[in-house]
Amino acid sequence: DLSDNPLGMPGVMSILGENTRAFLESVYLQDNNLAYIYPLSFYGPPFLETVIAEREYLCCMVPAKVRTCEPSMFSETLSSCYQLLAHITLQTFIWIIGGLALFGNCMVLAQNYCTHVKKKNCVPTVLVSNLAVSNLIMSIYLLIIGVADLMFSKGDYGIKSESWLTNPVCFIACFLISLSSLTSRMTVEIVRIALAIMWAFSIIFSALPVIFSIGKPGYLRIY
Repeated sequence: DLSDNPLGMPGVMSILGENTRAFLESVYLQDNNLAYIYPLSFYGPPFLETVIAEREYLCCMVPAKVRTCEPSMFSETLSSCYQLLAHITLQTFIWIIGGLALFGNCMVLAQNYCTHVKKKNCVPTVLVSNLAVSNLIMSIYLLIIGVADLMFSKGDYGIKSESWLTNPVCFIACFLISLSSLTSRMTVEIVRIALAIMWAFSIIFSALPVIFSIGKPGYLRIY
């Protein structure tokens, strides 16, 4: 049991080494800092049946004799042991949606720019442009994932997944998807808040003269 253990790959390799692998039946690797392991590490112990790990891609390295391995990359998930995008529909639509979103939002921004030049301080144009920029960022993220799928999905993504997850491009993609999600949501929320404040202020400004004029003589009425 190597759970809650700071062992790195050399320590794990010693556990799976010649001295213990003949008797090893189960390996527990939860809650540790292990990120890399040699692809053939689990092939040594002849009676190994159970591997419980923290990272899904480790289950892509176990031999067929291992009956239980958790968590694993099932075909129902977005990624598998073989592909970053597990299904052909995902691989196809990510390019279609990403390409159309990139083209469409660029067209929206270009049109809004022309409108803004003709009509200064056009509030709807500013709001639509803000949303278009957010969607444009999302399209860039989708295209990055599409390119990464082509680069890392060559039948052994599970083994290479850590290389992608630690790649600077992956960090950029995470930043873009978070930025796009937050800005698109903030756009809607800000509009709602702004409209609520505007209506509240208008109601109060309109109601005060009426309220303070009730029961007052003509020369003291505000309205």
